[in-house]
Amino acid sequence: CTSVGTSGTFGIALDDGTYTVRVEPPHGSTTMSAVSFTATIADGVATASGSAATQSAAGASISVTLGTPNLIGVMQKSGEAAGDGHLGVQSPQDENGDGVADWWNWTSGHHISSNGAFATEVAEGTYKITAEPGWNMSGASPVDGYIDVASDGTVTCDTDYGPGGCTMSSGSVVMSWGTPNFQAVIYNPTTEAGEIDGGLDVERWYQSNGSLATSLENAEWTRWTSWGNGGTTGLVELTLSNGVYNVRTRPGWGTADLAGASFTVVVTSGTVDSCQTTASTPANCPTNSGAYVLPLSTPNFSGTVVQGDFATAAPWSHISVMQWKDSDGDGDINQNECCDHPEWIGGSNARPVSVNNQTVARFGVSLDPGVYELDVHPSWEDTTSIRRKLNLTIAANGSVEACTPAYACASGESGYTLALASANVSGTLTDSDGATVQYSFVDVMVDNDGQSNTGENGYESFVTWADVNASGAFSLYLDAGEN
Repeated sequence: CTSVGTSGTFGIALDDGTYTVRVEPPHGSTTMSAVSFTATIADGVATASGSAATQSAAGASISVTLGTPNLIGVMQKSGEAAGDGHLGVQSPQDENGDGVADWWNWTSGHHISSNGAFATEVAEGTYKITAEPGWNMSGASPVDGYIDVASDGTVTCDTDYGPGGCTMSSGSVVMSWGTPNFQAVIYNPTTEAGEIDGGLDVERWYQSNGSLATSLENAEWTRWTSWGNGGTTGLVELTLSNGVYNVRTRPGWGTADLAGASFTVVVTSGTVDSCQTTASTPANCPTNSGAYVLPLSTPNFSGTVVQGDFATAAPWSHISVMQWKDSDGDGDINQNECCDHPEWIGGSNARPVSVNNQTVARFGVSLDPGVYELDVHPSWEDTTSIRRKLNLTIAANGSVEACTPAYACASGESGYTLALASANVSGTLTDSDGATVQYSFVDVMVDNDGQSNTGENGYESFVTWADVNASGAFSLYLDAGEN
């Protein structure tokens, strides 16, 4: 990214390729909205295309015209304009065609200024707009509103998806910040203080038939609901609807030796009825000044991450954790048959830490007993490594029973060393006419029953996948075998 100077000029160096360039108006503007255009770089020469950009010739200066917002609004607290936050715009996805949104797809995000004002340009359609307070804005929680945009760009509040927090005043949307009913401090037991930039991930429990769980006894699966950031104090304030929740703490960016921990929160009649640990014998969450104190935990699987050369530290690589579920209810986990499957439960960033004057990439997670699949992803800056999949088993006593393949998950005095992969399979994706296919993906399946393209119960077992870049190229790593 790059900033725009006081005279409206900007500049950035891009490698050859095709890019989408998004230009944002100044924070707090209610007269301009963001626009995007396409920049194609060939032999170092830029060519711009799109209605927002004009250019006299390839390589010449690009002139960008910002848009005119039709969604203009203000956030209020206690009847007065108040802000400093983020506005997310989402569109409905109706998978079963019943006219009701099954889920909402993120469309765009925008800044809410310190005076509560926001403005953007949205196309015809129905949207959910979610306002999230800034990290250090106290006494406020996220709130949803629903809007309709007519073909002429006129915005009105939508009542079909209500209740929502949207009202109209002189053509502008007015929304009030939510009143928190759940306040929690993410506590760092090492510093004995609130965790700076610590956060919460909130999942709601559901019964097997899709209805809301009423207790852990009938809770079968969770769906991610919300999140919160503790800013400089570790305090998170949320408004939770009635239900049963799994609330998981998340360490801040600068903490490498602690992991998140889970808690069960029950909300009844708009009030938090209980907050307890998820231990076999649950304990009540402690409180301080009206807020629950939710500590980070000591990880039971930790160590460092290195690049595909098995030596160079890989800071800001990411470990995605998925737990295998016994979906067919036969009492065991079989990764090569229907319908046991891995379900994402969290992750950890490998943070740079200095050890003996050398930088290492340290990670840590706290996991319950079970079987897990780990996807270790390189950072954006790491152009030599690719994703590696590992298998992890946590024993009943909380210790690591196995991590395979062992050569890429080696146990040592400082924990486990996870190695990213180097590509041993690469290629280019084209269509039937030989034209390059961009930004697609390649799935790799393994034949488990000797019948190619059929597999157990009519499918092959999934192994891994690879992104296809702007040039149609992909790279991945595969263990020995036929795929």
